[in-house]
Amino acid sequence: SKAQIQFTWFGSGSMLEVSRVKATAIAEFAHAEFAGHVPSPEVEYVSAFLYLQPSSVENMSLSVIEALRFGLPAVVTNVGGLPEIVENGITGFVVPSDSPELAAAAIIRLTEDSELWSQMSQASQARYSKYFAPESWGAAMSDLHNEVFGEQWNG
Repeated sequence: SKAQIQFTWFGSGSMLEVSRVKATAIAEFAHAEFAGHVPSPEVEYVSAFLYLQPSSVENMSLSVIEALRFGLPAVVTNVGGLPEIVENGITGFVVPSDSPELAAAAIIRLTEDSELWSQMSQASQARYSKYFAPESWGAAMSDLHNEVFGEQWNG
């Protein structure tokens, strides 16, 4: 039999109540918890298995970047900046925003394939370090600034 999957929604975003109603109406998601605001999300990332961002509209998600920091493979939708954060098949899966079936399949795949999960976990941390860690981000912004404005603007 398949293992039970526990979904936990953190935060209080504008879609919280809509998601709560939809989740409780679907029997497969009987194990969904809506935790609301969490003062120390790092604790939650450490204890999580993967990160799900099923957005239909999104910009550049800091929570997905944080998930990578903690080595969580991410299942995200193909909206906004999410496909720029998550490398499909490398650090997680990018699925169409109108396809919850594909998101579910990606989640199940990660729960059933520990080697794939481990590879994606390591790749997630490496991607965070390379592109999103404060040191990397600062260096990239400095390089871009110098490229655009020239060395004389380097402070």
